[in-house]
Amino acid sequence: MPAAASRVHLLFAARSSGGARVRAMQSSMESTPSLFAGLTLALFGSALLLWTGVRMRSHLPVAYGIPASAAAAGALAFGVISILTGGWVLLAS
Repeated sequence: MPAAASRVHLLFAARSSGGARVRAMQSSMESTPSLFAGLTLALFGSALLLWTGVRMRSHLPVAYGIPASAAAAGALAFGVISILTGGWVLLAS
Protein backbone atom coordinates (compact mmCIF):
# COMPACT_ATOMS: atom_id res chain seq x y z
CA MET A 1 0.00 0.00 0.00
CA PRO A 2 1.44 3.43 -0.87
CA ALA A 3 2.31 5.74 2.01
CA ALA A 4 -0.38 8.29 1.16
CA ALA A 5 -3.07 5.61 1.02
CA SER A 6 -2.03 4.16 4.37
CA ARG A 7 -2.26 7.62 5.98
CA VAL A 8 -5.77 8.09 4.61
CA HIS A 9 -6.75 4.62 5.83
CA LEU A 10 -5.40 5.37 9.32
CA LEU A 11 -7.22 8.70 9.36
CA PHE A 12 -10.59 7.07 8.57
CA ALA A 13 -9.93 4.29 11.11
CA ALA A 14 -9.18 6.84 13.82
CA ARG A 15 -12.32 8.80 13.03
CA SER A 16 -14.57 5.75 13.08
CA SER A 17 -13.20 4.35 16.35
CA GLY A 18 -13.27 7.63 18.25
CA GLY A 19 -16.70 8.74 17.05
CA ALA A 20 -18.46 7.60 20.21
CA ARG A 21 -16.09 9.60 22.39
CA VAL A 22 -16.56 12.70 20.26
CA ARG A 23 -20.35 12.38 20.45
CA ALA A 24 -20.17 11.93 24.23
CA MET A 25 -18.01 15.04 24.57
CA GLN A 26 -20.37 17.04 22.36
CA SER A 27 -23.43 16.01 24.35
CA SER A 28 -21.81 16.97 27.64
CA MET A 29 -20.64 20.27 26.15
CA GLU A 30 -24.17 21.00 24.95
CA SER A 31 -25.93 19.95 28.15
CA THR A 32 -24.28 22.56 30.38
CA PRO A 33 -25.52 25.59 28.39
CA SER A 34 -28.95 24.04 28.02
CA LEU A 35 -29.17 23.45 31.78
CA PHE A 36 -28.17 27.06 32.37
CA ALA A 37 -30.72 28.33 29.84
CA GLY A 38 -33.51 26.17 31.26
CA LEU A 39 -32.82 27.23 34.83
CA THR A 40 -32.59 30.88 33.79
CA LEU A 41 -35.93 30.75 31.97
CA ALA A 42 -37.64 28.96 34.84
CA LEU A 43 -36.20 31.39 37.41
CA PHE A 44 -37.22 34.39 35.32
CA GLY A 45 -40.76 33.06 34.91
CA SER A 46 -41.07 32.37 38.63
CA ALA A 47 -39.79 35.83 39.53
CA LEU A 48 -42.16 37.46 37.03
CA LEU A 49 -45.15 35.60 38.45
CA LEU A 50 -44.13 36.48 42.01
CA TRP A 51 -43.57 40.14 41.15
CA THR A 52 -46.89 40.38 39.28
CA GLY A 53 -48.73 38.77 42.19
CA VAL A 54 -47.20 41.16 44.71
CA ARG A 55 -48.00 44.20 42.54
CA MET A 56 -51.61 43.07 42.01
CA ARG A 57 -52.13 42.27 45.70
CA SER A 58 -50.77 45.69 46.70
CA HIS A 59 -53.06 47.38 44.14
CA LEU A 60 -50.02 48.87 42.39
CA PRO A 61 -49.79 49.07 38.61
CA VAL A 62 -48.01 46.20 36.89
CA ALA A 63 -47.08 48.48 33.97
CA TYR A 64 -47.63 52.19 33.55
CA GLY A 65 -49.77 53.45 30.67
CA ILE A 66 -51.54 50.12 30.14
CA PRO A 67 -54.85 49.00 31.67
CA ALA A 68 -54.25 46.93 34.80
CA SER A 69 -56.05 43.84 33.51
CA ALA A 70 -54.11 43.80 30.23
CA ALA A 71 -50.75 44.33 31.97
CA ALA A 72 -51.45 41.60 34.51
CA ALA A 73 -52.64 39.16 31.85
CA GLY A 74 -49.58 39.82 29.71
CA ALA A 75 -47.16 39.44 32.61
CA LEU A 76 -48.85 36.27 33.80
CA ALA A 77 -48.85 34.81 30.28
CA PHE A 78 -45.14 35.55 29.77
CA GLY A 79 -44.32 34.14 33.21
CA VAL A 80 -46.12 30.87 32.52
CA ILE A 81 -44.64 30.62 29.01
CA SER A 82 -41.10 31.13 30.30
CA ILE A 83 -41.57 28.53 33.06
CA LEU A 84 -42.92 26.01 30.56
CA THR A 85 -40.11 26.74 28.09
CA GLY A 86 -37.51 26.43 30.85
CA GLY A 87 -38.97 23.10 31.92
CA TRP A 88 -38.97 21.86 28.33
CA VAL A 89 -35.32 22.87 27.87
CA LEU A 90 -34.37 21.16 31.14
CA LEU A 91 -36.16 17.96 30.18
CA ALA A 92 -34.60 17.99 26.70
CA SER A 93 -31.04 18.27 28.02
